[in-house]
Parts: sequence; C-alpha cells; structure tokens
Amino acid sequence: YKDHPALWSGQFDYRCFQWVDFHDIKNSIISYWRRGGGQQLLCVHNFTPQYHAEYILPVWGAVRAKELFCSDALRFGGSGK
Repeated sequence: YKDHPALWSGQFDYRCFQWVDFHDIKNSIISYWRRGGGQQLLCVHNFTPQYHAEYILPVWGAVRAKELFCSDALRFGGSGK
C-alpha cells in the first residue's frame, strides 16, 4: 500500500479516481483507476469466487499491465488462478 501512492495520494481529490465499470451486476465486478504520486493503477474487484479467464475491461490507452496484488493467490488461501 505504501509503495503505491496512487492508492492513497490525493484521496480527497476527485481527479485521482475514475470509474472504469461499476455496473457489472451479472459478475459482481467493479473496476476503477486510482491516480496520484506519478502513478496510475487499475483496481479490479471480483466479489464472488467465480473465476473469469477472459474477462474484458474497457481500458483505453493502457500500454502495459502488471498484477500487484491478488487476494486469490495461494498464499492467501485462494485458488491461485
């Protein structure tokens, strides 16, 4: 958390937050951008145990992506998918 200022920098500034998708009620997934401290992070939350191997998000202009944290990792008791 501390290593990623986009998660906490500008927490009261509306410009540091932008919804990507907040209405996927079928899959119970929300996604949004957090920006701050020279970073931008895409946050995706799946509120079910359902795995989505080919879930598509409308993220325009993204050049690369790297997973920083996944609560479904084996070390947290998840499936590791």
